[in-house]
Amino acid sequence: MTATLDHSTDRTPILGFESTVPRRLVHRRSVAEVFVTECISTEIPDTFVLGAQWPRAHTFYESVAGRHDTMLLAETLRQSAIYLAHTRYRVPLTSRFVMQRIHVKARSDLRQIGMYPSDVRIDAAVSGILRSDSALKQFTINLRFVIDGKVVGTGLGIANVMTPETYDRLRWTSRQADGVGPAICKEPVEPHTVGRSRSADVVLSNHPRKGVWQLRTDTTHPILFDHPCDHVPGMSVLEAVRQGAHAATGNVEAAVDELDVTFSKFVELDEHTLVIVVLDRDGHHSAVVTLEQEGTKVAVGSVRLSRPHRTP
Repeated sequence: MTATLDHSTDRTPILGFESTVPRRLVHRRSVAEVFVTECISTEIPDTFVLGAQWPRAHTFYESVAGRHDTMLLAETLRQSAIYLAHTRYRVPLTSRFVMQRIHVKARSDLRQIGMYPSDVRIDAAVSGILRSDSALKQFTINLRFVIDGKVVGTGLGIANVMTPETYDRLRWTSRQADGVGPAICKEPVEPHTVGRSRSADVVLSNHPRKGVWQLRTDTTHPILFDHPCDHVPGMSVLEAVRQGAHAATGNVEAAVDELDVTFSKFVELDEHTLVIVVLDRDGHHSAVVTLEQEGTKVAVGSVRLSRPHRTP
């Protein structure tokens, strides 16, 4: 059976937003970076209702024109997928997760930040379940984000789940675990050119080719590297796609309306990574961003920007 998101019933579970779920269940070290608050199973197999809370202000996921950052949807999707795997599908805490795809769409006109943090209801459906010897190996998650009864966005994620032994075999086939060198972190571009206010949050460095930048990976970043990682985290890749689109279009005041990133390989910390941006015909609101290492595509993302919200 394929689970679907269904609003045909009025028996919506009552969620609590008093505290977050344990940080270990969403693979976060900092309690402050946990957004998921609760999860309730529904009567339909493989469907759930989760709660999350988005802060009015965040040090990294900065608001755009008084609206929540679309990257909050992506991070909440990541946390929801991992939480459901651990708590509803008996995935051990020692297991490793590798995202294959993250796709989020957001309604910029409905993500307005109010006088209080936003309590978010998340309708979730899990499908595409693959198992090996009863253990979960792969799944797809579809999410719908609802605030005050209004759908503010949707999300889709595809994840692989591995035992530590399987992960090590896959991860270190072509290189030794002790052979990962220092992360490449060159001087950042000017923050305002990528829609950022702080240099510390910039993930791009200059490159001589037009429409090309180099990924800069700061492993001390408190959000992107909330905990140690042997490769560039997926959220860093998403941020590179966003910043690449902002830099290439010059549309730095625009929010992200849609972001779809597919990961084909681990993005290595110690290899030079090109961020190559190809603009759509309009040149201002959409782009395809490719990350390459050693001439090989490691991730490809498409991004659609909204038009800047201007104050009358």
